[in-house]
This record gives sequence, C-alpha cells and structure tokens, in this order.
Amino acid sequence: MDRLKRMYQKLIGSLRQNGIGKSKKPGMKVIFLDIDGVLNHEAFFLEHIDEMEQFPVDPECVRRVKNIVDATGARIVLTSSWRMGWSRNPDEMDELCQRLVEIMAEYDLEIYDRTDWLRSGDRGLEIREWIKNAPAKVERFVIIDDNDFHWKQRRLEAYWIQTDFSDGGLKEKYVPRAVEILTTDDSHLFR
Repeated sequence: MDRLKRMYQKLIGSLRQNGIGKSKKPGMKVIFLDIDGVLNHEAFFLEHIDEMEQFPVDPECVRRVKNIVDATGARIVLTSSWRMGWSRNPDEMDELCQRLVEIMAEYDLEIYDRTDWLRSGDRGLEIREWIKNAPAKVERFVIIDDNDFHWKQRRLEAYWIQTDFSDGGLKEKYVPRAVEILTTDDSHLFR
C-alpha cells in the first residue's frame, strides 16, 4: 500500500511539475490611470475654477472609469503626478488625493496602487516596472493618459487610450475601447 501511495504521489508531483493539475488563477487586469486630462479637463476646470478643492475631478469621467471597472474587474493604478500625494494610509495622503479617493468611493472605486516615480520620468518604464513587480500576475492592462510618454518606443502603444485635456478628458467613446483592451487576449503584444 505504501508503495502504491508513493507511486501516486510521484505521479502527481510529475504532473504538477509539468503544469498539469495546477490551479490556474486568472491574472489581474489593471487600468494605469492619469488624472489631469483624463478625469478632469479644460471645460470642467473653467466651470469649477473656484471649487477645485471640492471638485478636483469631473464626476462624469469618474463614472466612465466605473463603467470600465464594472465591465472588466480591473484595478486602478495611478500613473499621474497625483500619485505623489496618494498613500494607502489616509493620514499620509495630501488633501487633494483624499478628495479624489472620496469622490471615487462614491462610485465604489478605489485606487489599488501607484507606479513608482523613476528619475527619468518615463511612464512607460514606470508601468513596466510595476507590472514586473506586481503582487499578482498582470493578465491585461490599459493605459489611459492624455500625453504620449513614448508609448510606441516602449511597445505599449496598443494599450494606450489617448484622451484630450481640451476635449473633455475621458469621454464615453473611449469606454468600449478600454473594455476591449482589457478583455481581448492580446498577450502577444506585450513582450
């Protein structure tokens, strides 16, 4: 009986070593999110110029992020310069980021993490570093930013949705594309 048990354990071990019988947890999906030019924009600033501390972001743009998250289950990682004021610990967060977190919470959204700031200021490298060191495997991701941080050079252009500060930030027309990027198997693109 012991011999049979050892043979069975050896067979199971061999199968698992070859990837058979392992539980395959799906990786996480991530929205790398800029703020200025995405969640706020020129028309919103002009309309709320005296209320920017109370309303630093356009609720309609936040609702659009919510639609993306609801459709995909993605987590939000800040790439914006705002990330420097964000912390997991609310006591260490600056006031503007606290207000951002409060507004996002009204839509059942939360910031999962932020990318580290690299001296080069190269968001593409910052995103690649975050993916490499992520707490779980990143299955799919989208970058929502109004600026081109050399996404093509970093081979990230296929994941980038370019919004426009002077044209409404994250508009409804970008939501389906973000969902498509986060739900389509295009793992061959990110190498």
